[in-house]
Amino acid sequence: MRIVVLFLSVLLFVLSCGGGSDGLDQEGLVEDGSALGQFARAGQLYFRGSLSASREEFNGVIYRFPGSTLADDARLAVRRIDSELREGEEGVSALPLPEEFRDLDVTVVGQSAGRPVMEWLSGRLTLLGCSVNTVYDPDAPEVTVVLHRQGYEVAAGILADSLSLWLSRPQLVEHQGGGGLIDAVEPGCGGVMIVVGTDAVIE
Repeated sequence: MRIVVLFLSVLLFVLSCGGGSDGLDQEGLVEDGSALGQFARAGQLYFRGSLSASREEFNGVIYRFPGSTLADDARLAVRRIDSELREGEEGVSALPLPEEFRDLDVTVVGQSAGRPVMEWLSGRLTLLGCSVNTVYDPDAPEVTVVLHRQGYEVAAGILADSLSLWLSRPQLVEHQGGGGLIDAVEPGCGGVMIVVGTDAVIE
């Protein structure tokens, strides 16, 4: 499996540190601040059974190094970890929103045929602390995407990655600026709009 190959590359990176204290902290974890270094640290934590800490480090790769080829690999690793956590604890399947995004205004838009998915997502977002408004629009796009106003790009990115974890399809949800489109669909929408397309499927 690809995930096994990725984790084996982690071991090679750790060995390249010399096997001693150089580049490692007191616990023997990689301290290198590069994308590969953080990816390696996440892999070490995974092998030690610290799944939540490992997922946090992989998320760090995603958000600190979005242009790195390792970002996609980190998303794959997060999916794997999330699946393992879900097996042991029902409902653990999301990237938690940071405190600064509590009370974030989110509008969930979609066609009436997507009502089950929209209601499920609205409930999950509400539990995370978002203020959610649901809008049914027969002309809503058929592709799932997260739109954001200026200044809400980080929040939109976190929500898009969360959707990629929660939904079995699509496997990757994009986020993009769309203030004009947001106003056209729902003028009163706050900072972020989630368009739930016909491609959205819950596991």
